[in-house]
Amino acid sequence: MISKRLACVVFTSTLVVSGLMIGCTQEAEEEGGIGSEEAALKDPATGEPTCSGKKVLICHIPPGNPANAHEICVGEPAVAAHVKNHGDPIGPCPPPSAPPATDSGPPSPPEGDSGAPQGDDVILR
Repeated sequence: MISKRLACVVFTSTLVVSGLMIGCTQEAEEEGGIGSEEAALKDPATGEPTCSGKKVLICHIPPGNPANAHEICVGEPAVAAHVKNHGDPIGPCPPPSAPPATDSGPPSPPEGDSGAPQGDDVILR
């Protein structure tokens, strides 16, 4: 189980509502809680996507735009949210699927059939 800490804190005054401060701690950014996404790097030896430091490689599937799936590196604390909220799998994205085969013309006649009309075949003109 991954534990999460509240990194962003909202402070308000109970006496005067004129002072509202919203902020996030530096610690949250270092832990990958905020603004820690970065594009995956390509390993020069293999060409495979990889991450620097303690980041985790995930295949990010943007909500509503699954055709734009791409690899990103996130801090370990952000992995669970990506998996839960976006269905992002851990690791590289699968290669794009091949386009469907094009129609190669009429089907071949069954084996043993030359395709020529026989005695009881109906010929339409």
